[in-house]
This record gives sequence, structure tokens and C-alpha cells, in this order.
Amino acid sequence: MLRRLKLLLAGGLLLLCLTPALPVYAAEENVFQDACTVPGAADSEACKVSGANPITGTNGTIAKASRLIAYIAGVAAIIIMIVAGIMYILSSGDPQKVASAKNTFLYALIGLVVVVAAQTIIVFVLNSIK
Repeated sequence: MLRRLKLLLAGGLLLLCLTPALPVYAAEENVFQDACTVPGAADSEACKVSGANPITGTNGTIAKASRLIAYIAGVAAIIIMIVAGIMYILSSGDPQKVASAKNTFLYALIGLVVVVAAQTIIVFVLNSIK
């Protein structure tokens, strides 16, 4: 009985795996595009001031949040670079400490480059949504 149940479950799983995925046809909809046209939303300050989308506009929620995160990450990367410089100065020529300080600086620099690249991509995408 248990063997039959296992065989039945295995056959069912195999059938599910071999069944081709059926495409899902969904209507393409940009939910952000009509944010100011929703009843009651047109009276909001964000829609009155610029007529821009309050979510994806130039000064929308996504842009503000990404700028804040980029600012915090950028400041953190600069602080880590300063700490790495202090570590380098205080290493007293010890090769292990020098290598650690250089790696810390390098990783902070890479993080800063990633933050700038991410911010650039976000701005590009938000400008292309219009």
C-alpha cells in the first residue's frame, strides 16, 4: 500500500515536471502611470504641485527613498575609507595590518561605486517610465 502511494506520488510529480509551462497572458498595466488620476489622489499635494506622479515622478517616493539610501551608503563608505586610512597609518609596517587596511579601503571604494551605479540606474528607469 505504501509502495503504491509513493509510486503514485512520484508519477504525479514527474507528470507535473514534464508538463510544459503554459504562458500566462496578462494585460500590461502601469499602475504608477495613473496615480494622480485616482479619485481623491488629484487633491494630494504631490499631484497639485507639479502634476507629476507622486510615486515615480522626479521628486516621487521612489526617487526620495533611493536618494536617502544612496546618501547614507555614500557617507558610510567615506567613513569606512577614513577608518581604513587610519588603520593604514597605525599599521606600523606590519604586512598583515597593511593588507587589511588596503582591503578595507578597496571594498569601501567598490561599495561606493556600486551605490553610484545603482543610483544612476534608478534615475534612468524612473525617467524612462514617463
